[in-house]
Amino acid sequence: MDWNAVSAGATALTALIALLALFSWKNQEKLKVKLEFKNAVSAYAYCLTGFPLQLNTPLIRSKFSKRCQELADLNAKAGYAWFATENLLESDEPVTRAWQQLNNLHEGFLIGEVEKESILEQCSIIIVYPFVFPTWKQRVSKGLAICRRWRKGK
Repeated sequence: MDWNAVSAGATALTALIALLALFSWKNQEKLKVKLEFKNAVSAYAYCLTGFPLQLNTPLIRSKFSKRCQELADLNAKAGYAWFATENLLESDEPVTRAWQQLNNLHEGFLIGEVEKESILEQCSIIIVYPFVFPTWKQRVSKGLAICRRWRKGK
């Protein structure tokens, strides 16, 4: 038996297993970041459901001042989670648009200019859209979009 060939084969197999483990770990990290963002938006939406339709009077804003701070903190937490995605959601346009809208509406809600339903609608888009565990059709669509961008770059 040629021990050099066995050793080379074992080394190649070990390298392949290490490569597969690295790829799997990277995908797990991406999944974790996406899930953190979705959970942060879910917590924000849940907090928002405890508010009246609109904070359109000083009395109502005063009554809900502590909850407003909690909502602002949850918005910041969702923002941090969004930044942590590092453009992983760039091709998920419904999520990106909904997140931008949510942020645009948030301050307006706190000062009584926006109804909570407008924000909950954006939260719902993010929560329902399957960007953490995408469908097969979404994966193919993303792959085609990446190929198109790559071709444009050439």
